[in-house]
Amino acid sequence: MNTTPLMKTSNSRSQRLAAYLVLHDGAELPADAVRDHVRAHLARFSVPRDVVFLPALPRNATGKVVKRELPPAQE
Repeated sequence: MNTTPLMKTSNSRSQRLAAYLVLHDGAELPADAVRDHVRAHLARFSVPRDVVFLPALPRNATGKVVKRELPPAQE
C-alpha cells in the first residue's frame, strides 16, 4: 500500500488533513479502518478527516508525489 498524508485548504480556508492511499490489487480497506488505526497509534490531530483511495499516486519523473495533481478530498 502506498500512502500520502496531505493538508488541504478548502474553499472556506479551513485546513483538513487528507490521506491518499493506493491499495494492492484485490485489497479492500474501509476509510473508517484507516482512521481507527491512525487514532490508535498517533495523536488525535493526526487523524485524517478525508480518506481517498486512488488507483495510483501522481508522480513526477523523479518519483515524488505531485500534490497539485491529487483530486480534491470530500468536503
